Parts: sequence; structure tokens; C-alpha cells
Amino acid sequence: MAIAKEMFLSRPYTQVVIDEIALAADMSKATLYKYFRSKLDIYSAIILEDAQQLVDRIEAAFDPQQDVGSNLRAMAHAYMSFFFEHPEYFQKLSWFYLPGRDRHLSPAVAKDVNRRMESARAAIVKCLDHFMRIGQLRHLDAKPTADVIYSQWCGLAYLALARGTPHKPRSDYGKLTDMACQLQLEGMMSGAGEVTDGVDPRVESSMPKALRKPAGKSRELVRGR
Repeated sequence: MAIAKEMFLSRPYTQVVIDEIALAADMSKATLYKYFRSKLDIYSAIILEDAQQLVDRIEAAFDPQQDVGSNLRAMAHAYMSFFFEHPEYFQKLSWFYLPGRDRHLSPAVAKDVNRRMESARAAIVKCLDHFMRIGQLRHLDAKPTADVIYSQWCGLAYLALARGTPHKPRSDYGKLTDMACQLQLEGMMSGAGEVTDGVDPRVESSMPKALRKPAGKSRELVRGR
């Protein structure tokens, strides 16, 4: 499938034909059709294989023998590692659209992609649940917290893309990733210094007034009550 992927990356989807894929893969078109019913099936298989690779990396990064901070950093770096190796998913390819964004993937494939992305977030939930159980984190609503963490990883990837990944040292984004993880951790740790209700007062003072915690009230979403 690597050969077919290169073709999809090098030209518009409509210009890639089964005959060329079969020729490049050194097999007959009849043999190729034994494995894939159409060009769309080939493209979908590429998308799903890479999506699973991302999930596998995030799941493998979780180590209950390490502390919560080490785990958050390892999982975030696993995501960013995938981005640096596969920037095409933030540039040309898509989990839900065909190249060019003019057509959606089939509903069945989109559902499968969604399931795999949910598995990635579920790995974060598993990590949070573990550290809440052993007392390293205060009580949180793990699912929305995992969504926020995953969204921050996405944001870091798009920041790297906006700044021009090839022109910036990868280590720069490693430092940004560590910083993001530290900010996440400060909001989730039980009794971590002056952090209250998940927001450092120094951070809250710079937030718009509408987003600040009203006096005497807790942050329901963050605390998960």
C-alpha cells in the first residue's frame, strides 16, 4: 500500500488509476482486485492502517509503572512523532475526505476511522483513570478531559505545520509539547502548589473575565461533578 499512497500524494485522486497501482506493485490487475474492490478501497485501507498506527503508538506509550507526568509526556510525544513522520494527514490527506476535500469517504470507513480515533482518546481516559485511582490526580471527568488533551496535541501539530515543519528543529516542538503537558498536569494534580480548581491563578488572571471562575464557585466541567 505504500506504493499506492505515494501515488495518491503525488497527484489528484481522480488521476490515480488501478492499472498504474497494479503495475507499480508488480502484480496483475486481477490479483489486485482479489484484495481490493476499487481504488476507493485501496485509499480507505491506507487511511485505516495509518489511523491504527497512531492508536497503537498512543496505547503503547502508557506505562502504569511511571508517574502521571511521564505518561502524559510519552503519549503526547507519541502523537507528535506520528505527525512528524506523517505530516501528509495535516497537509493533503484526511481521515474523512478524499484528497481535494471534494468527496467524503464512505460512511462505513468514516465510522471505522471514528472508532479508531475514539480508541486513541480512550487510551488517555485509561491513563487518567489509573492515576485517579492511585491518588496522583484529583477527581476529574476523564472523558472530556481526554478530549481537551487530545485537542491540544492536534493544536501543537497544526502549530508546527503553520510555522513550517521542515524549517524548524523537531526538538523545538518537543519542548513545546513538554510545556503543554506541564500546563495540563498543573491543572490536574491534587493540591499542586497554588493550583485551585485546575487553574493556576497566574494563568486565570490573564484570561478574559467571562472565562474566570466566579468567586466562591467551583469549575463544574473541570472537576467533573
